[in-house]
Amino acid sequence: MTQAISSFSTGTQALQRGYRMVFRKGLRRYTLLPIIINVVLFIIGIGWAGHSFDDLLARMIPDGWDWLSWLLWPLFAIIVLLVSAYTFTFLANLIGSPFNAQLARAVVRLETGQSPPTSNLGLIGGIGAAVTGELRKWAYFLVLALAVFLISLLPVINVAAVVLWPLLSCWIMALEYGDYPMGEYDKGFTDQRAWWRGHRSLALGFGGATALFSLIPIINLVVMPAAVCGATLLWLEQEQSKA
Repeated sequence: MTQAISSFSTGTQALQRGYRMVFRKGLRRYTLLPIIINVVLFIIGIGWAGHSFDDLLARMIPDGWDWLSWLLWPLFAIIVLLVSAYTFTFLANLIGSPFNAQLARAVVRLETGQSPPTSNLGLIGGIGAAVTGELRKWAYFLVLALAVFLISLLPVINVAAVVLWPLLSCWIMALEYGDYPMGEYDKGFTDQRAWWRGHRSLALGFGGATALFSLIPIINLVVMPAAVCGATLLWLEQEQSKA
């Protein structure tokens, strides 16, 4: 139990350490452009959602019931927060995946003084592989989410969904960002899943912290590069501890 708590804490601290690395010299070239892109996407997405909801309310609410819109807006804000967090994470990582791979390499070089063993395709050369890998990961995540959604519809056992959804969020975030450093060490997606299953407390701590920070406006604009840095530090330290 003590070991599990310690590992959980190590996982949460990895994300915090990642935030402190985002703007370090030698890493900024891989973090600034994705952050700018994320900001633009976020502003466009929230602006479009708000405008669309205003139009929807105008069509649905009868004349004289305008006060009802004040009750619906808080509910809308909560829904947007949850939906946009995962939509934003998907789009941000899809666009930023080539930069994230380069960022993981840069963190490895910064921490170890050596380049990771994978062949360096460069930013342009790695775009196709990075985007394809990102889509493969999210197809896997979608299957898991669909399974949990179906469980949530079944009587009696649907109470398990209260626990399964947060656990799924932790698992998704751990796999999403752990992919970048592990991929630099020739670990395929199957190997990555096996590694995290052997480090469940780390996955809960790191994935849980990343999922939580992804829901916080402004902070979530930087969560992607911070999580890449944190996952890379976590991977390096765990592998070095075995040597």
